[in-house]
Amino acid sequence: MRVWCGEAEKWSERAKMSYFYYHVKAEQPLKKRIATLREWARDGGVAVIGYEALLALVKGKAREQAVPLLQQPGPDLIVLDEGHRIKNMQSKQHAALAAVRTRRRVILTGTPLQNNLNEYHAMVDFVRPALLGTVPEFRNRFVAPITNGNTLVLRGAGS
Repeated sequence: MRVWCGEAEKWSERAKMSYFYYHVKAEQPLKKRIATLREWARDGGVAVIGYEALLALVKGKAREQAVPLLQQPGPDLIVLDEGHRIKNMQSKQHAALAAVRTRRRVILTGTPLQNNLNEYHAMVDFVRPALLGTVPEFRNRFVAPITNGNTLVLRGAGS
């Protein structure tokens, strides 16, 4: 998180931007995290929230207070680092993050998808819902042909 906070400060100085900057930390008491989120929702600006802190806000005890702040109107942009942690569309993480209303979403990941097309679908669906269709449609159009193609190649290689 410190890296993101430092980058936000560095780029705002370079662009001569003035903005309000909020850092919601997982280790802060819940009341402090909600208060910081309220300030951000009221005044705007950049909120840096770690993955665990965001999930705790939208899934935990603070849900009733936090979710409206993230939906009415919600952030202009979400940049989700460690996006590969969204494993599938049925996960609590995906549902919690999808509850945040925003027009723009970006996922960053340094981890290769390791040929897991279902994880790929979950990440793309977070950024652009329904682009790849439903999970069954995606499996039928992409996963099955790719899996079948790999099987044929493997069988052919041994002959």
